[in-house]
Amino acid sequence: MIAFLIRLVINTVALVITISIVPGLRLQILDRTPVAGLVVFLTIGLLVTLINTLIRPVVLLLTGRWLIRSMGLLIFVVNGLLFYLLALFAPVAMTADSIISVILAGFVMAVTITVLEAILGLDSPVLDETNSNSFYWRWLGKLPPERRERIDQSLRLQHAYSTIRRYGLAVSVDRSPFRSTRRFMQQFIYGRQQVIAGENPEVALRLMLEELGPTYVKFGQMAASRSDLLPEEWTVELEKLQNEATPFSYEQVDKTIRNELRAAPEEYFANFDREPLAAASMAQIHRAALHSGEEVVVKVQRPNIDMAVRGDIAVMRDVISTLEKRAQWAKEMGLGAMLEEFAQNLYTELDFRNEAYHARLLAHNLRDTPEVRVPAIFEAHSTATVLTMEYIEGIKITEIARREDVAIDQTALARAFLRTMNRQVMLDGFFHADPHPGNVLVDPENGQIIFLDLGMMGTLNKIQRSALLDMMWSLKDHDSLSVARSILQLTAPAGEIDRRAFEKDVDRMVKRNLVFTDRNPQLSDVTQDAFVLLARHGLRLEPEFTMALKSLVQTEETVRTLAPELSLFETAIEEIQQVVLEQVNAEVIVDQAKKQMARSAKDVVLRLPTWQQSAAKWLEQLESGRLTIHVDTSDVIEPLEEVEANLDRNVRRLVLALLLVGLLVSLAIASSTPALSFLPDNVVQLALIPLALVVIFALVYALKLIREGWRSR
Repeated sequence: MIAFLIRLVINTVALVITISIVPGLRLQILDRTPVAGLVVFLTIGLLVTLINTLIRPVVLLLTGRWLIRSMGLLIFVVNGLLFYLLALFAPVAMTADSIISVILAGFVMAVTITVLEAILGLDSPVLDETNSNSFYWRWLGKLPPERRERIDQSLRLQHAYSTIRRYGLAVSVDRSPFRSTRRFMQQFIYGRQQVIAGENPEVALRLMLEELGPTYVKFGQMAASRSDLLPEEWTVELEKLQNEATPFSYEQVDKTIRNELRAAPEEYFANFDREPLAAASMAQIHRAALHSGEEVVVKVQRPNIDMAVRGDIAVMRDVISTLEKRAQWAKEMGLGAMLEEFAQNLYTELDFRNEAYHARLLAHNLRDTPEVRVPAIFEAHSTATVLTMEYIEGIKITEIARREDVAIDQTALARAFLRTMNRQVMLDGFFHADPHPGNVLVDPENGQIIFLDLGMMGTLNKIQRSALLDMMWSLKDHDSLSVARSILQLTAPAGEIDRRAFEKDVDRMVKRNLVFTDRNPQLSDVTQDAFVLLARHGLRLEPEFTMALKSLVQTEETVRTLAPELSLFETAIEEIQQVVLEQVNAEVIVDQAKKQMARSAKDVVLRLPTWQQSAAKWLEQLESGRLTIHVDTSDVIEPLEEVEANLDRNVRRLVLALLLVGLLVSLAIASSTPALSFLPDNVVQLALIPLALVVIFALVYALKLIREGWRSR
């Protein structure tokens, strides 16, 4: 009730300010007494509250995608329409000289309300562990799939906008002269509720990502692995996202297990701990035991996470698609391809059957590596959203450096971890794509490295592994020319590149990071400079290589924590050489040569009948006087497609020009009419809506026409 009254006062004050400063806007009050005026303004303020609470969310829900595609410009129209509704239903007459005054009034009122709410702490972020969205998910789940996806996308957009707005205002005001006022009002409004106030920006960012959901938490986890780019306090805070997510209730765990395994946890398992062992962004883990006696952990997916992730990805896809259409830099950076790669990885993680397969494959590849262990999977007790795996005691690999009670050689552990990851990336071509410390444990008894959370894995084929290995060896030898050639093999150019300038920049990068430096060469520094260099020359790494480099950089960060005295870059290359030499010997080469010769001979034998049939058909055609010849027209089709594209662009420009002329004529006719007044019984007021749309569409088409002309130039 207190929050509602304060919101009413804020809306009333915003109305007074708007009427006072917006030119051409007037409020006609017949009774000029102070009490009557106060009653009128409070009544209109109540109307503003109802419109912003009930109508604004519906309008934004219906216009969410258009809001993105207009780069936010549509919000001016929305605010203008809401202010028009306010004037239409106001208890006293409100008048405006033009449609511009209406749009400006809507904008001023929205900004004023936002500033006052921020200063008074009305929409402060509050830590709430209750499941306040249960009704929302139940209602959404009853809709048809196509309609559910569209509504979910708009709702996720509103959720993201609202969350980012609240946290951004909280951090900004807490560093302003209004800090004490905001703190006092927060205590007055929220009482004993845990309000996020006075938090450091890094803490606020972590809490905001957790509230936004698992999609954004994944971004934070990836950022936490790049301590070379972020200050230490930001990295430390974001690392909490790896294993300090808010757990969900046991009732939801029980419901998921009943739906998936057709029995209650207490019935299906010999014992099942109600308290989670750990909680992550995608799921939480409970310790249990099977009736056969094995100690296991049960990974249960968060409720409704699939729908939330897909809604977030759809919003991001619309945002990036709009950026790529309107900004050349976004298209050159390949933001769309990056998002699709990220989305596919998330979708793969959502199905725990993929993680079960990954665990078996990784365990098979590392079966001859005694220092590594992958938990066994119990397939009969696992589904797409419930995963049962072997319980192994372990501590985070980076905690070894802080534990004096664990007698493990940190340098040997660092070398073993580096060797294992290099083997996965360079030789097996199947590697852990997110080896942050929360996903890599160490058995304190025997020092075995334990890999967890295998939902996100990367793959490289033989050609890709060879090219990546060539680049790493060239970097070790400081051969900048070979490095440049290897990079060109690993990338896809957006257009013509200046090869000489590119090779010169690569040479500068190699010398700056590997030759003329006082500290140990670091792969993360080379990778960071390489990405900047690629963007400058219009090159883009294939997604598989991006994931491989990210995995190696995360590995390097962990190794640096365990053994800072190691020359990380040199050690990585030495370990790669050692593993390669162990795998490649005379017997292996001869065996591979025999297999290759057998395959080639098999292909020749199998193709002989086909060749004989082809030769017979040619002879038959020659005897009959007819010969069929296939002509490759691929070289001709490409220029024709270019001509067709140019013709399409010219037609599009002509259509835009005609539409713009028509809109300008319509606007000229509309502007010649007398001034409009906001009388509730005046039907003429309805003309303001199409008139506002005409103005917006005219601006949009004018900008499109200018952009088409600029592209042509």
